[in-house]
Amino acid sequence: MSKPKHSTKPQKQLEVLKRQAEEYLNGWKRAQADFENYKKAQEKVMVDFKKFTQEDLILKLLPILDSFNLALKYVPKDFSKNEWMQGILQIKNQLEELLKVNNVREIFVKKGDKFNPELHEAVKVIKGNGKNTAVKVLQKGYTFNGKLLRPAKVEVGE
Repeated sequence: MSKPKHSTKPQKQLEVLKRQAEEYLNGWKRAQADFENYKKAQEKVMVDFKKFTQEDLILKLLPILDSFNLALKYVPKDFSKNEWMQGILQIKNQLEELLKVNNVREIFVKKGDKFNPELHEAVKVIKGNGKNTAVKVLQKGYTFNGKLLRPAKVEVGE
């Protein structure tokens, strides 16, 4: 009696199907990883976009704050207790608080401070004053989330 022949054809088909299933699984894993990377990249884009739009808005608000500060320099002394003037000051304080809670910080510069090109912009050089020191602040500077938003414009001694 002869032994029945076992067909190797189903065995080969099984191997082919296993390889094919493994390829599909690996392809799915790569697609899943690509999708996760895409989601992370999109999240970063959204965070960066939010920062950019905040920065843009803040840069548009700063001239308004500058105008408040300039106008308040010329308020007559007898108006300082006026209710209307108190309302104007309250609006200015609200604007400053809005900037503060959004991580906008003023760059404090006083007369005699050493000129720092990373934070200051020299607009004018004054002879006869302390060398490389701030003589006068012409416009306040600000940082946003620790990054320079607008340098302080200063007159510098020579």
